[in-house]
Amino acid sequence: MPYVYDGACDFWVLPDAARHDADSYEVNLSNANAVDVLEAMGLRPEAAGLVSIDSFSGMLAAAVRRHLDRRSRKIAPVTDREPRRITIHYCRRRSGYIEARLGDLARLVAKARGINATHIGWG
Repeated sequence: MPYVYDGACDFWVLPDAARHDADSYEVNLSNANAVDVLEAMGLRPEAAGLVSIDSFSGMLAAAVRRHLDRRSRKIAPVTDREPRRITIHYCRRRSGYIEARLGDLARLVAKARGINATHIGWG
């Protein structure tokens, strides 16, 4: 999501456009896919937070360049089932998924700049 800093209140806020049309200003990923996309960008997923839009854009551009002429691998569905534990189903992921999501993030950055956002946040 895009954010701007409100110095008067000393906290980060969503720009009005993102607040009123959140679906247009976010990229929604499962936890596992989000980790893979953030790692492709060189970001540590456990360090959730905010990154300046310029830094985020630079990391994104570098990730896109690294992924030129290659596609992330396809992942088959897997079920993790053990007695007395929750069963987890990992859905499949198509080949090229990471590159497609990097493209989604690039579109998000362009839209965020259009509403004067200064940072991109995840968590």
